[in-house]
Amino acid sequence: MSLLQYGFERKRINKNDIFQEDQISEDEDNSNKDVKNPRIHEKTFKSKWLAEFSWLRYDEINKRMYCTLCIRHKKKNKFATEGATNISRKSAIKEHTNTKDHKDAEKLEKARIQMKLLQKVHFSSDANTNHIIGIMRAVYFLAKKNLPLKLLPSIVELIKESNSPNLLDGTITYTNHISGHEFLEAMSDTIKEEIWDELSNVTAFGVMIDESTDITTTKHLDIYVSYVTREGILKTRFLCIVPLTSCNAEGITKVLINIFEKRKILPKLVAFASDGASVMLGKNEGVVAKLSRICTYPLIVNHCVAHRLALACKDAKKELSLVRKIYNYFKNSCSYIQQLREIQNLLEDPILKIKKLYEIRWLAWYDAIKNVCNLIPALLRIFKESKNKDGKELYEQLTSWRILAFLYYFYDILEHVTQLSKFLQKRNLKFSDIDPMIQATINSIQKNIFY
Repeated sequence: MSLLQYGFERKRINKNDIFQEDQISEDEDNSNKDVKNPRIHEKTFKSKWLAEFSWLRYDEINKRMYCTLCIRHKKKNKFATEGATNISRKSAIKEHTNTKDHKDAEKLEKARIQMKLLQKVHFSSDANTNHIIGIMRAVYFLAKKNLPLKLLPSIVELIKESNSPNLLDGTITYTNHISGHEFLEAMSDTIKEEIWDELSNVTAFGVMIDESTDITTTKHLDIYVSYVTREGILKTRFLCIVPLTSCNAEGITKVLINIFEKRKILPKLVAFASDGASVMLGKNEGVVAKLSRICTYPLIVNHCVAHRLALACKDAKKELSLVRKIYNYFKNSCSYIQQLREIQNLLEDPILKIKKLYEIRWLAWYDAIKNVCNLIPALLRIFKESKNKDGKELYEQLTSWRILAFLYYFYDILEHVTQLSKFLQKRNLKFSDIDPMIQATINSIQKNIFY
């Protein structure tokens, strides 16, 4: 049987034709894959998530997700700051709901809503108003003394036990630390707005800044402002503390410009004070140089006089290594400390402690050096009888007349310089008082030490 009888024809097959057909079909398959790939990998945000998560907000332009609760309560996470970019993953939203930041924000939001709903009822009564004022005073006290707000319930109980007529026993007491945070934020916002209102009405103002690092090693910029009100009152107020993402001159300058430009008072800036770091006072690229290029008036620049005084004393720190060695000798040994006390009692000397030299505390060395100088007889006796290497080395150093002369000389100098430092750190210091006080300190040193 043949296929020819069914209408098929014989035809010679060319291998090149088969190869071309296979290549064409392969190209078509590849082109189809290219069309499908973008659909597979395209990131899409589903609008139904907004109904499921009431706090969720989506920025269509920048393709980012935000948490309104974390933003409102000033949390530091991606959903509250720059926005989350993984917009196609619902799991990312669920992960955020389980974070500590979000849970804390939810608690704060519940407290805020509760206070808002009950505010009209409870503030309508004088008794309730006095109760709120009493709680706010307790919150203010804790903040002023740098105490945690978790102590608020205990403080309130103490006030109640003192039979205070202002605090009530009711279902709504506002005594938990969450309510304390709300009160503290309200007070902070009120004080801040008062400062901004005064700054908007002044002719000119100055700014004082300094860098600081918290326990999480995060850098912050502390900002103070100094100005004269329309009533002629000189004020120096703490304005805010801002986290720094960049600690160079450009980053610090940008932070300052953003803060003052928002309130449209940057043209009123006429004075600047800081420490003497090159980042702040660099001639060409420091913060002062950058601000001077955009400020309306030439800046009056001041290197903090109290800081300069501390730096002058700090130059002698190499010579004070002996004081540090003495502190290290006693700090981890209860037996050495007990031995020192026994010798002090034997010599009928006052019981003094060996104190640490803290470099970050301006002129706190005075007490440390004073105690060492007053303990010289007891220390010599301990180190002379010591059998370890450190004790023998300390005995040799303490018996050197050069070292003893320097210690007592520095002790006498610091007594006068410490008083000057405290004077220069006064809240409302006048420029006209600085030179006379410095001259009086110099005269006192010359009179009591050199004559």
